[in-house]
Amino acid sequence: ATELTIASILKRGGYKTKMIGKWHLGDKKGFLPMEHGFDDYFGLLYSHDYRSPYVQTDTTIKLYRNDTPVTREPADSSLTTLYHQEAINYLHDQKTGEPFFLYLAYNMPHLPVFYAAHTSDYRDGNGGELGAVIAEMDAGLRTIWNALEKQGLAENTIFIFTSDNGPWSEYPNRMADDGVTQRNHAGYSGVFRGSKASTYEGGVRVPFILYWPQHVSSKVLKQVVSAVDLLPTLAQWANAPIPEALVLDGQPIGELFTTDVAKINHRPIYYEHNGSPQAVRVDDWKLRRVTEGGKRIEELFNLAEDPAERVNVIKDYPAQYKRLSVFLDGFPNVH
Repeated sequence: ATELTIASILKRGGYKTKMIGKWHLGDKKGFLPMEHGFDDYFGLLYSHDYRSPYVQTDTTIKLYRNDTPVTREPADSSLTTLYHQEAINYLHDQKTGEPFFLYLAYNMPHLPVFYAAHTSDYRDGNGGELGAVIAEMDAGLRTIWNALEKQGLAENTIFIFTSDNGPWSEYPNRMADDGVTQRNHAGYSGVFRGSKASTYEGGVRVPFILYWPQHVSSKVLKQVVSAVDLLPTLAQWANAPIPEALVLDGQPIGELFTTDVAKINHRPIYYEHNGSPQAVRVDDWKLRRVTEGGKRIEELFNLAEDPAERVNVIKDYPAQYKRLSVFLDGFPNVH
């Protein structure tokens, strides 16, 4: 409960802060959005699947405004629309010279997928239910950007789109107990192995799109970075002070976007699961160590040559195994 968030840091730098959507840290005191740097909040404090048959819980899902519940058991199909309208209303109140941070965290396309009726044409096409969800999000993001332009704020706003994990293609059977959810609702990770909740690449590798007019040119970056790099990067761009005693998991990566630099020396990227490190990546090499059925399993992959993680080369590259073991064994004190 004492962690400093991006919102906390930016607020110290004079930013107004707003969060909309899925908080997912629950409704207990000490863990609420407004106790972690946000001036305003509107959304669900849990995931929208925190109910039977998906999750056995006595929690009743509610939409909150700040710390007050305003709607009990909102329709899943209404959430994306409500979030978009909340974002647009917020942006209409913003003015040039008054910096703000808006964090919009969708519930969709987490299972079970739902969408507004006006996107059903996409469901009936090749996109199916998941396509309808994505279409609604995409159209809403366009209206949000239009709102920024209308306020004259678009040219000086950093717009970031990313995800917290890969598709949940290997979801537990309980998620299909509604008789509606199907495997294709969860999405597809392409060549990447694994699913959400896995430390294979299919569970963690996600798109990252950054748009900042007149500051970032159009390009595709091959450099692998981590979501934890966002805090120091945004703080640097916003000239927001970071406490000297704060230990950062990430590093500033702004030069990748605002200069011609295409590659930086990135610290080891750790893959945690339930609070424990299961893997580490250094450059193109990844060492994964898990215990399954009481048996320790170690796998070494060269992700440049084998992005699908099909061939364990741990016996062929003992020096790389030894090098990455130092980082994995020394977590969290080795960078």
